Amino acid sequence: MRNALLALVAGAALTVATSAKADTHALVRGTYCSAATTDGLWAFTWSLADVFTNCNIVENSLRNRTLSPVQRYTRGYYWADGVNRVYVSCFGGTNWFTGVGYQPLQAAYNYAGFYNGLGCTFTVN
Repeated sequence: MRNALLALVAGAALTVATSAKADTHALVRGTYCSAATTDGLWAFTWSLADVFTNCNIVENSLRNRTLSPVQRYTRGYYWADGVNRVYVSCFGGTNWFTGVGYQPLQAAYNYAGFYNGLGCTFTVN
């Protein structure tokens, strides 16, 4: 028996046939948040918690280290068990990291910390 996917597109129902064997493995989605202040400090965190929890951690981390306002925020989702691509942008340099799960997020974090990056923000896609 073939499985079908039912989606609403602009108010109309659209049925798309899928293969005979459905993939029962659903990807798990995590969230991330990063921010950089005007004086170059930054914070980055990710977890399976909601994005508000992660952004609160980032804000508290920065608030405890500086009085400077946050200049840039990035937040969103990553695949906890799928392929992610992370773009890290610091004053004076950028880099891409690709991998599975949180590994590219950790690699981007390590890169920014190792090179003492200032004003780093992270974007996952």
